[in-house]
Amino acid sequence: MMKIKHSNDASADRSGQQNPETIDLLNLNAQQLDTLSFEKIKQAYLSLNEYQRERETEFKRQKELLDFWLNTTSDGVWDWDFLSDRVFFSLSFKDGLGYSDEELRDHSDSWKKIIDYSDWNFWSEKLNRHLTKEEPFVFPLRYRKKDGSGLWSICRGQAVKNENGQYFRMLGTHTDISDLKEAEEALRISEECFKKAIEYSAIGMALVSPQGRWVKVNKALCEILGVEEDELLTKDLRSFSHQEDVDKDEMQRKQMLSGLIDHYQYEKRFVHHKGHLVWAMLSVSLVKGADHQPLYFIFQIQDITDRKLSHDRLKEHSLLLERSNRDLEEFAYVASHDLQEPLRKISGFIDLLIRNIDPHLDAESREYVSYIKGSAKRMQRLIKDLLSYSRAIHSPLHFEEIDLNHEVQLVLDDLQVKIRENNASIEVSPLPVVNAHRVFISSIIKNLIDNALKYRGERNPQIHIYAEDAPSGYLIAVRDNGIGIPEKYHQRIFEIFQRLHKKDEFSGTGIGLAICKRMMERLDGKIMLESEENVGSVFKLIFRK
Repeated sequence: MMKIKHSNDASADRSGQQNPETIDLLNLNAQQLDTLSFEKIKQAYLSLNEYQRERETEFKRQKELLDFWLNTTSDGVWDWDFLSDRVFFSLSFKDGLGYSDEELRDHSDSWKKIIDYSDWNFWSEKLNRHLTKEEPFVFPLRYRKKDGSGLWSICRGQAVKNENGQYFRMLGTHTDISDLKEAEEALRISEECFKKAIEYSAIGMALVSPQGRWVKVNKALCEILGVEEDELLTKDLRSFSHQEDVDKDEMQRKQMLSGLIDHYQYEKRFVHHKGHLVWAMLSVSLVKGADHQPLYFIFQIQDITDRKLSHDRLKEHSLLLERSNRDLEEFAYVASHDLQEPLRKISGFIDLLIRNIDPHLDAESREYVSYIKGSAKRMQRLIKDLLSYSRAIHSPLHFEEIDLNHEVQLVLDDLQVKIRENNASIEVSPLPVVNAHRVFISSIIKNLIDNALKYRGERNPQIHIYAEDAPSGYLIAVRDNGIGIPEKYHQRIFEIFQRLHKKDEFSGTGIGLAICKRMMERLDGKIMLESEENVGSVFKLIFRK
């Protein structure tokens, strides 16, 4: 087909000669037109129509692409005609600010409506510098939405010159970065809080590099180590660590960097700038970046020197007290043992004295002799209890499986006379088998039943021995309906020589429950009390399984 030549077609050479197959319809003169056949003119006309259709199709396609981009992009697009002052705002631009297409005028007056008041002068200055100095028109800008809220965006624009070099048009976009700004603000606040938390913390805090160098320290840490911040930042952790803790620090650091642990805490020794020891509770965690690579350690360093020294002094005093108590217990055992024989002789001589001279004594003298004999018996009972208490502490233990049903029955048989004398009622529910020292078990049960018979009040004693479930062992309870014990004395009664009643009210030495407590402790158990005055008491024995 014959080709159509257009004014910019390169098919004509510099001499003006054309390709014989090309016709320039726009520049034909009458003479040239006469030389063409009708058929060639027809073909040229058809070719021109086809070219026009192709251009229209391409233009339509380009317009559709532009419309699609304008209506689907999240970025707002604007086109400002300086001559008419008309500004085209894309639908996405208007929609992003909360306006419908009709609500926002396509005019430059709309800039003042949508740009935040505080940024108007800034925007105007940027526009002026772009048009006068050709500075880039790219910057963050705050828009004001229809509802009054703000919207952060990146504003971009480029002015266009005409053939005379004058700006006549400017095109631009804006990209919503509100989420980014909110994230930046949240990060800024977080960093500010973190900074202040470190700076004003009452304990020492620091950021330490993965290599162990101080990166940031607070005032409290400088005071703990006795050094200025500038000097401390030139040192590493090792410089202020006690020599015996260096290897432990290194091991913990490597474990954290390798991911074996994510934090650690221990009592660490630092060396003060003046050379003395500083005990601290050190807590360390590791912060990693987005690529999971370690950024820095967070150190929390609490000075516990005073507490540590107090603990050491308390421990030393406890050891001294323990030694003194042990010496006292040994003395009590020896003294009690050695006093038995003289007391037996005193009692014997008193009995002889009564038999030999009693007929010759007046009533007052007999009363004195009776006092002496009673005192000697009480002394013998006290010495016997002291020896029992000492044996509860020192005697070797032989653990065995003990059927408590059988053991309780043996105790009841021994106390049968006292039970009948007190008209007591005793109920024994099924009891378990425990692993314990038989002598201790018998002594404890006998003491508790004997107390229930003794501290009876006006009522006939009712005693119930039973078992309860316990989380980690066996619980044996001895319940009575006696006089009860006020709550303020619930702990005191387990102390040696503690009596709640006068000797003329109830007999005893005040050692029995202290012996029970010591025995239960040696059996790795415990004894507890629940009691209400004038209602009764429940003593609970807890044995480990």
